Amino acid sequence: MEQTRNKEEKKNKKKGKELEKDIINLVIERLKTVPPTASLSIGERGSFSVKEMIDHVRENDDTGKQIIETQLEYIRSLKDLPVTPEEYEPSNH
Repeated sequence: MEQTRNKEEKKNKKKGKELEKDIINLVIERLKTVPPTASLSIGERGSFSVKEMIDHVRENDDTGKQIIETQLEYIRSLKDLPVTPEEYEPSNH
């Protein structure tokens, strides 16, 4: 029973690390779509070039984790966009 639980825990850790690696790669690919001359401000952390952001994401440091979370929020928000002209309702602003 103990061995089965340990195997399951190892399997879950491996899946978690694979998912984390996939998310890091996804965010890096997303950042590569930003023009290289652009810089983005990340709260009180300051402004960063695309290359600097990618470096932080690769290092998975605190700044990189903030960038990952911000990019994931953006990616998740895309599911709410209209897909067809019929779904689009222009605002009256």
